[in-house]
Amino acid sequence: MRTIKLTILIVFTLFALFDGVVFALTANFSNIPLSEFLNYVSSQEKVNFVYPSKLGNVTISVDLQNVDIETALRMVLLPLRFDYEKVSNDTYLIIDLSSYTHRPNYVAVYEPRYTDPKALKVILQKIGIESFLLNSKLVYYTITKNQLSQVADLLANLDTTEKLFSHMLLVKFTYFSLSEFHSFKEISAEDFGKILLKEKYKSLLQDTRYVLFNYSTEKQNSNLEEFLVREPSDTSIPELILANFEFNENDIKIKLELLRKNESTILKVSSDLTQYELPLSEIKDDENIDEAFENAVFLKSGNFVVGIQAYKISARSLLIKEDTISTIPNNDFRKVQSNVLKSSFEVTIDASTAEVSVASENKKFYMKLAHNPQNGWTDWNVQSSGVLVKILDKTYAGVLFNFFDNTLCLVIEDEIDIFKEFSLIPKISFNVNSGSFSTSIGSNFSLSLSGVSVLIGGRISKDSSANTPIIGFKAALGFKSGRTEYWVGVNLESHKTGFYGAIKW
Repeated sequence: MRTIKLTILIVFTLFALFDGVVFALTANFSNIPLSEFLNYVSSQEKVNFVYPSKLGNVTISVDLQNVDIETALRMVLLPLRFDYEKVSNDTYLIIDLSSYTHRPNYVAVYEPRYTDPKALKVILQKIGIESFLLNSKLVYYTITKNQLSQVADLLANLDTTEKLFSHMLLVKFTYFSLSEFHSFKEISAEDFGKILLKEKYKSLLQDTRYVLFNYSTEKQNSNLEEFLVREPSDTSIPELILANFEFNENDIKIKLELLRKNESTILKVSSDLTQYELPLSEIKDDENIDEAFENAVFLKSGNFVVGIQAYKISARSLLIKEDTISTIPNNDFRKVQSNVLKSSFEVTIDASTAEVSVASENKKFYMKLAHNPQNGWTDWNVQSSGVLVKILDKTYAGVLFNFFDNTLCLVIEDEIDIFKEFSLIPKISFNVNSGSFSTSIGSNFSLSLSGVSVLIGGRISKDSSANTPIIGFKAALGFKSGRTEYWVGVNLESHKTGFYGAIKW
């Protein structure tokens, strides 16, 4: 049962602060929703609060004794891992600090065929995508999987030979759901969009789309001449649609049109409620992106606010220039190498056992099957299975259970990069039932050449109760298709030869 106690003692003390006036609050709240506290402050101080609706139900207790509004907000919000930002004279944005990790979740590598990688990096920087150069490749990070796919399509469209005499306009539009926020009605759609387009609140973005328009100056002029010849008595220059794009999804209806109008090229942006016309002459094409959101166009469509940003791209700057390709330090290469492939499925099969492992970014699942060859290939039983969870960058810990003798083992596994082609994988297991240890260390050496990768691996393991160690050897070939790798090879261990296969993505 929620109890509410509010001391009806409100003291307003006026302070002269520079040339403004500040109110002081004295009030006591016990076990009330955060929304009720903010509504109270809003009514007393004539200010507005914007916050995700889920934060409004959080329960707070606070005793305010003659404090100003910002001190009161800190007293309430900081212990809950919330914070605020004053976005105008009378509006505060309440944020959940745990939402802003600023850590990209997905990474991909793109190798341009026709385009200067350095130019592509500048374009990604303009649209807020973190990236760097690795020899002739471009490595980029995104927050969502959908954004990863969007950027891959964008790079593919930029990396073509059909651009020498064309111009390009890259339009980025990002939309935010209004239903997630409590007091949106207090501020305009434009102000609300500017708040959320700031880098600090990137994780609040609902989704992002990228649209690339290609258009030729020569084609524009020839089209205009055709119209003028056909209608010599008409002094007005007709409106030509050079390119268009329509987005209709969820509650959003956005139409983008690239027009030639009155001898000017214009980007026309429209929703079901409003429309804007943005001349290309007003769209910046420099590399200063710090205030990019200030030049954005904001529209309201259904239950969303859509922010539109446009960037001019010089087609000639995308041509390959070998001297612009740079490298990154070796430790950064290892970081990329460890993150590019985040999921995998591996299987090793020989005459009597099959080992299967499935790994994601943060977990690994192992299962070992065994059977008696005399009973045929259909008689398989689970011998052991286990789950490991990532506790550090490349360190995993977990449990392994053996069903044949009902024993439980605690396992810790690590991967150590010696250099970029060679790594070591130590593993320690502790048998809870017998109190014994077993250790193993594996090694992987990989080399890529002309799209084919070669993997040579070894493993040596020793149980504390065994007299001799077990030595294994593995060799495989890898083939890459898009962002997926396929591996096939052989595995030799304990004088038994088996098949090795893997898919990594």
